[in-house]
Amino acid sequence: MSFSPENFLTHIKRNNGIATGNRYEVTFGTIPTKSSLNQDAKGVTMLCHTASILGKAINANTEIYGYGSEYNLPVNEGFEDLSLSFHTTYGTNKTLPERKYFDEWMNVVINPTTNQAGFKKEFAADIDVYLLNSQGKKCYHQRFLKAFPLTISNLELSGGATELLSFDVTFTYDNWLSNDDI
Repeated sequence: MSFSPENFLTHIKRNNGIATGNRYEVTFGTIPTKSSLNQDAKGVTMLCHTASILGKAINANTEIYGYGSEYNLPVNEGFEDLSLSFHTTYGTNKTLPERKYFDEWMNVVINPTTNQAGFKKEFAADIDVYLLNSQGKKCYHQRFLKAFPLTISNLELSGGATELLSFDVTFTYDNWLSNDDI
């Protein structure tokens, strides 16, 4: 079947238009041992300016059968870390509250005074990323299970810069689910 502009347009219209990446929402689940962080999570999610719908890879081992024929057989799934970018505000009674949110979350993961790691059940939370359609309705959803921050990037300061301050946070997680699997 050859390409037909009419068929292409019909397909696009039937499927409510081509998806765009500029409408999304990120939410954080409850961090079990830090109630103050859970109260701050809503404000932090509003300033997420970059998120990703992550892909998945199947890891395979090569097996040899018969007279030297090689075949790849699936072994397990592989996942990338989740990276989110946030703008930050000056805050009212907190200095850079969005950045402080992740600093405090990392302090629950590893206590900065004792340098002891906590238990995962104390600091892991689910993270949800929603893609929204042009009407603002959720049309695709990924949930990252038992996630916690691994790194927070630097806040770059410069005497001549007037850009918005932003930083990246990289999360690890146990697994992710999408749409009907959640």
